[in-house]
Amino acid sequence: MENGADVTLNQLNIFKQFMFLSYSDTCDAYIALDRHEGDSKYSVALGYLAMSQQSQMELIKLQLSIKIDHQEIEKYMTAYADYTIQLKYVITYKDNNTSTLNMTHSSLIKAGNLLMHSFKNGRIFWHRVFSTHRVLFSFSFL
Repeated sequence: MENGADVTLNQLNIFKQFMFLSYSDTCDAYIALDRHEGDSKYSVALGYLAMSQQSQMELIKLQLSIKIDHQEIEKYMTAYADYTIQLKYVITYKDNNTSTLNMTHSSLIKAGNLLMHSFKNGRIFWHRVFSTHRVLFSFSFL
């Protein structure tokens, strides 16, 4: 049976995986708009957006279940929401003026990189451990 610290490590690892999936699929939707021709680009982008939103919903459910709250996570969630709103607008209205989409995409990349950096250097992990009064002596996989 796993102890509390192991469960936290596993949940944070799953959280990181869902975050990466939502991030990479939204970025692929952006690339699809640029690389595909005609109306098919909107269908391809919409497919990536749907996959991304499924991962994002799992990410939100996991965030709520493990009660993780961190500044970089909130920045990512906000950037993700802003970006997907713009992406849906471009897809829905076949908008060729993508300056706002480009800006929100850049913000998403920045927020995603900050969040992944927080995972790599252990800041989010230690924040979660200390906020639940658990101590773990090694987290080498981060």
